[in-house]
Amino acid sequence: MTSMVKSFVVILLVIFTSSARAYLAQRGNIHVIAGPFLSQTPVKSDRFSSSPDQGGLGIIILGDVNDSGSLQINTFFFNKLYFRSEGDRTLSEQVSLAHASLGYRYWWSQYFSTSLLLYTSYPMGDVNTVHSDFQDNPAFMTTARENSETGLDAGISVELYRSGRYALMLEGLYSYSLTKKTGEYADHYGVIMGIRYFVQGRERNPQY
Repeated sequence: MTSMVKSFVVILLVIFTSSARAYLAQRGNIHVIAGPFLSQTPVKSDRFSSSPDQGGLGIIILGDVNDSGSLQINTFFFNKLYFRSEGDRTLSEQVSLAHASLGYRYWWSQYFSTSLLLYTSYPMGDVNTVHSDFQDNPAFMTTARENSETGLDAGISVELYRSGRYALMLEGLYSYSLTKKTGEYADHYGVIMGIRYFVQGRERNPQY
C-alpha cells in the first residue's frame, strides 16, 4: 500500500469517529469542488523503480438529483507516468493529461459518499521518455502516445469541515484503464483536497 493510500485511510478513520454534521443532498443543488490533485501510478513489478507522485489540478461539479444522489463531472489536469514491459525490457513514459469523467455519486451519509464514473483522458504536449530498453523498436509504446485513454473512476469522498456555502473536501480516486496495453501499468491513484462551493439550489443556502 502506497504512502498516499495510507494517509487517506487514516483521514477516513478520523472522519468516521467524528459526530460532526455535514452536507445533506437536495434535488437542484449545484456544487463545485476545486483544489490540488496528487496522483500515482501503482506498479506491481520488480522491473520498475518506484513510481513518484505527480501533481496537478482537479475540478469536480456536482448536481443533486435527489436526497441520496448526484450527477458528477470530473476534470483533472496532471502529469501521468505509464510503465510497460516485455520480457526483461522495460519502458517508462510521462505525459500531461486532461482527464474528464462523467458519472454518479451516492451519498451514504451527510459526510460520506462514493462515486463511479466513465473517463476519457487526452494527452497534452510532448511525451517524455523516462526510461527505454526499446530504442531498436519505436513501435513499442505506452498509452501516453495514444490519442486518448478510456476507463473507470471509482471515488470515495469525505467532508472535513464546512462553513456556510463553503466546505473542505477530501476525495480519493482509483482510475482503472480499460484501454491499457499488454504488459502495461496504466491505472492510477489520485487524491484531491478541495474547497466545495455551493453555487445554487432551490433554497438560498444548502441544508445541513
